[in-house]
Amino acid sequence: MNIWSPHVDPHHPRAGLHPERYALRLGSGPFLGLAGGGGSIHEVAGSEQAYQFHTQEGALRAARDLQTISTLPITVVKVL
Repeated sequence: MNIWSPHVDPHHPRAGLHPERYALRLGSGPFLGLAGGGGSIHEVAGSEQAYQFHTQEGALRAARDLQTISTLPITVVKVL
């Protein structure tokens, strides 16, 4: 039986329906989000409210930049 979905690439069927997303976390604590228009960083309860990056490279770059001003470790987490 062949089941076709327009959202699944036939050459990479295991890639899934959802693109990868990454979020930043303070160590193993709260996730980091962005506040409205000002763009200030704040702690949020879960990955749903966290700012989500489209690429791992972007998340790593932001984590590296934030690490220069943070005393806590910044962790990049793959959001499922």
